[in-house]
Amino acid sequence: MSQHIQYDFLYDNHFAELKDSELMAERLTMVASAEPYVGRYFSQDYLRRKILRQTDEEIIEQDEIMKKEIADGTIPDPALMMDPTMGVEGETSMGGGEMGAVPTEPGIEDTSKTKMEMPKGGEI
Repeated sequence: MSQHIQYDFLYDNHFAELKDSELMAERLTMVASAEPYVGRYFSQDYLRRKILRQTDEEIIEQDEIMKKEIADGTIPDPALMMDPTMGVEGETSMGGGEMGAVPTEPGIEDTSKTKMEMPKGGEI
């Protein structure tokens, strides 16, 4: 008799929704953690494909939606958004400087304006 017993499980909509919500929260936390490293160790494309698990179609669709929302004013243009560390006239809150310049600690020489030779593979 036990070989003929069969269970039919129904799809649990609440569990699936909770699981999707938790997965999205974890992915967004990982993206927030990786954000300072974008452009240095990771690309935006890497974050979207590997961490957020977006497909090519989803990336194209989201880019089109964001362009439309920027054009109609629903969301602000990220390219025009002001950095919170910047003052009114492009001066950093830590002192003067060029717009977008990374502030340096006092006493540390700024070597960004001088051409530095990067070490080749294996050199330090």
